[in-house]
Amino acid sequence: VQLALAEVPAGSTLLKESVSDPDPRVAAAALEALARSTETFSDAELAAVLREPKTPLELFDTAVMAAEERKSLALVEPLIGALEIFRGREYVEIRQGIVKAVTAINKANPGRKAVRMASLLPGKITAPAAPRASLEAASVVPEPKEMISVPIVP
Repeated sequence: VQLALAEVPAGSTLLKESVSDPDPRVAAAALEALARSTETFSDAELAAVLREPKTPLELFDTAVMAAEERKSLALVEPLIGALEIFRGREYVEIRQGIVKAVTAINKANPGRKAVRMASLLPGKITAPAAPRASLEAASVVPEPKEMISVPIVP
């Protein structure tokens, strides 16, 4: 990974191989290197990790942060596709990371908006709601299935 960052000729090959290393620490370091790399294959390697449903969560999270750092329009489609992979309440933080990455890409590419944030999600990111006070009683009434809306700022 360090060879790739130093732009050693064999570094590109090693970096590509490191992304799929079975040791998650090596693969994560390779993804972090891709975020800072000027190599043309970097977006394709990151996109492959983002598209793979079997990517371990920790590695996927590193790939999302790398995409946010690269700010490449080529990574928007795989990021949006990942929203379909990570559906469900247990993935709220991952979806928020994806939205943050797409927002960063949008800001880095003014005039060439990658995607309207309103079309990315139905206008909000949902998270479990905190208990609310009942209007009929002075006690706190938990509403376990209620969701709160967090607006996405375009």
